[in-house]
Amino acid sequence: MRANQSKIKERIDKDTGVEAMSYAETLAASLLMYAKKDKELSERLKYLIKNMNEIEIAEPPFEIRNDAEILMPYDTNSAIKRAEWLVDRIESNAIAGGPKAGAMLKDWYSMEPQLIVVGVAKVTMPGPSLGRIKKNKRVSIIIRKDITKKEEARLADKAARVSLGIVSKALVVADGNASQLEPEISEWFFGERELNLYSAEKSELIKIEKELQNLDIIYSSLNDNDPIMIAVSPAIHNAYQTELWDIKKIRT
Repeated sequence: MRANQSKIKERIDKDTGVEAMSYAETLAASLLMYAKKDKELSERLKYLIKNMNEIEIAEPPFEIRNDAEILMPYDTNSAIKRAEWLVDRIESNAIAGGPKAGAMLKDWYSMEPQLIVVGVAKVTMPGPSLGRIKKNKRVSIIIRKDITKKEEARLADKAARVSLGIVSKALVVADGNASQLEPEISEWFFGERELNLYSAEKSELIKIEKELQNLDIIYSSLNDNDPIMIAVSPAIHNAYQTELWDIKKIRT
């Protein structure tokens, strides 16, 4: 397997007892949750899975963990682009956790009416009413609260560096090929590169980083002994960030 953005596969978090997921599994879970609400994505997923190349896959059954909801697609168009990208990465054996994600998709294809999501969703999912509305993707930068007061003049430089760190990590998953970047990251990088700036207490920043690690979501950070700031992938729906995390918007 060429891409290996994380070493956390099969690790159990010592504080929560939750098994870490690979990024491929997290993306697959988010698509299957969205497909329950969006017929167009459901039909496209079925077509893609039906026509998948023969691949080595892990053994089912699988539970779809509700914590993957943070990667719920923005809309139908984003969901379909993600599905096409993920299936291509799985078929190319080019994403960590691909065999298990492939098995999740194939298991859903054969048992779709019985799909079970484990856990209770924490926020209301943005449903298919969003349709194909075009929205600019933004990278969120979450800055430790004491840093926003001490180093305000240097925040712009640090924010730029940490946001581009996401692209560097995404290029590893894409085998260094910018044309194979994950769709949301590609849209951001080749688009306006808009940022959302938030502040958070140190304890919340540590919690956020652990969540991202457990779901193997691409992020970039600056640290002293603890995180100073974290840039999170534009694939993470902004509504989920503000609902699930104790973060406050920084007015610029």
